[in-house]
Amino acid sequence: MFKQHRASAKVGPASPSSLDQAVDRAEDTFHAFRAKLKALISTLRAHNEAMVKFNSSQVEATNAICDLMITTPLAHCAIGAQTKEEEPSKPDDGAEGKDTEDAHDVSILESTTGSKQERFVSAGIAHSFDTVIGRGKDLNDVEESFKSMFNVASDVNAVYAARYKEWIIRYLEEWESIVTTRVEGKLLQLRKVRDTYVHYSDKVHGLHGQLDKRKAKGSPPKPRLEDKLERNRLKLSGAEEAHHDLARSLISLIEDVTEHYWKDMIPLLHMTIQFSINHSSDLAAVMARLEKTEANLKNVCEQHELEVTGRLEDLKPEPIPEATPEEAEPKKEDAEDEEQATPKDDNEAIEV
Repeated sequence: MFKQHRASAKVGPASPSSLDQAVDRAEDTFHAFRAKLKALISTLRAHNEAMVKFNSSQVEATNAICDLMITTPLAHCAIGAQTKEEEPSKPDDGAEGKDTEDAHDVSILESTTGSKQERFVSAGIAHSFDTVIGRGKDLNDVEESFKSMFNVASDVNAVYAARYKEWIIRYLEEWESIVTTRVEGKLLQLRKVRDTYVHYSDKVHGLHGQLDKRKAKGSPPKPRLEDKLERNRLKLSGAEEAHHDLARSLISLIEDVTEHYWKDMIPLLHMTIQFSINHSSDLAAVMARLEKTEANLKNVCEQHELEVTGRLEDLKPEPIPEATPEEAEPKKEDAEDEEQATPKDDNEAIEV
């Protein structure tokens, strides 16, 4: 940190100043802001990983359901005439890579009026049907079975998860990188300028001390020493001006980054909104086709005289009827017969 560098420097009367203390406070503010930004990036990365895991889990669940139906009357409704080509596919690495290369040429936070920045912010959140649904097929060409629809949904989810990482998370990463590079760069410059400032401050302070000693001893003035002092005063003045200008510039930059950061949140919020709208609408369009699958399922139920609510109630064992109070109390004749059949003691039991 700047204050640690300043404390380790060989300082003269020029330090510390109120300006240096203002730089220290601004630097602390920036590091606190940067920590929050990095925490946000970590949170969104975890969210993106959860998207991928959920999609994988959904595919596994779908396959597990369909595996039990392969040899049943539900086979056509569940898996149709699916081929290997209709299995969930991975996003086109080549296409994603091309978008990535183009996007890397754009500096997100730079002040531009061109179309590249706008394309970077919004192009990756467009609807995915053209590249996802069937690699050139229309959604209407996809077989309307349970598994086929969920395979298409898996393709859509996979592409959107990749786009979330490529557009939303990478925007945050570049934002953090840009502001950190600028602030740390100015801090490095300020440290170097301050070293020069302190050097000439110490030098002028030392020359003043030498002249004061000569005056105290009553020695005659030394023109070369006075000329050297004047030259170093001029150098100190230039170094002081450069130091103060750079310090104020750094403070202004940090204030802009940490107080007006909401302006840099606008593209993030825009992309997140567009991502949510388009992802949801794409999935809704796919899942709406399950209505045809549901209709086919009801046809199977009609053919086999079944209800879609199932038959678990029919499979349950019949309940044992509860005994009435009269049935629960033994009859008098039965009690007497039982008493006669029971031996009273051992001798009676073995009597011949």
